[in-house]
Amino acid sequence: SAASRAMLDPYWLGGPEKHTKRTSIRWVFLMRKDAISPPIVKPEPEEAVKFLEEGRSQTESGGYKNEPFFNPHLLVKTQERIELQKRFFGKLFQTADCYIVNIGAEKPEQIQARIRAIIEGG
Repeated sequence: SAASRAMLDPYWLGGPEKHTKRTSIRWVFLMRKDAISPPIVKPEPEEAVKFLEEGRSQTESGGYKNEPFFNPHLLVKTQERIELQKRFFGKLFQTADCYIVNIGAEKPEQIQARIRAIIEGG
């Protein structure tokens, strides 16, 4: 189906010599698609966490749905689990620059150029 997912063991993708257990994340690009938001914004960490927590996305029929952290596979959606996710992303956004990219605001080439400029400038 169109919503199918798969998980792969990283060792399958190139073996131990191509696998690392740690990496440094410098940027996080969160995607949205609408006609009114600016092409790219750099939210404060708290705003980025709220964006993820709401998980608001447009459906194929044009309506909207909310899926916490844009993850339909969260098995446990208790307040404790939500707080754990919020702390994780809050910590991530303290060390990595976060941007919300509106892929519906411009042509793909323009969005790609904006993202490249951010990465090349940092």
